[in-house]
Amino acid sequence: MQNQQPSRINEAIEILRATHDGEDLDPSDLALVQSAVNHNLTEEGVRIFDALHQQAISGTYQKPWLFNIEHLTIDHIGNVRWRDHIVEHYSFYNDDSVARLRVEAIELAHRCALLEQRHITPSIGAVLNDSLFS
Repeated sequence: MQNQQPSRINEAIEILRATHDGEDLDPSDLALVQSAVNHNLTEEGVRIFDALHQQAISGTYQKPWLFNIEHLTIDHIGNVRWRDHIVEHYSFYNDDSVARLRVEAIELAHRCALLEQRHITPSIGAVLNDSLFS
């Protein structure tokens, strides 16, 4: 396994370069890259890392939707985006907060879609403005 490490580090660098220093990676994918560099990959982690590497260098990597809600993504500092617009910030502390935020994300996506239908750019301010939804 040690013989693979220089290759893993080089692959991690390639992933980071292909994803704007990791800014375009899902937080779980960024953690996977970190684990690879720190020699902490399980066999399954190696398979997932190899697939991530292939996707990144081929330009086919797609950040997964947050909670599988189309158009919602989250970055590694907690900014939630609707398409490319920051519309919320989430911090995950435990399973209870994840469950609560999942419910909130459904409402958030609904509000963002309504804003777009009204030709209003989704933003934190617009999403929080209840008068736009009455």
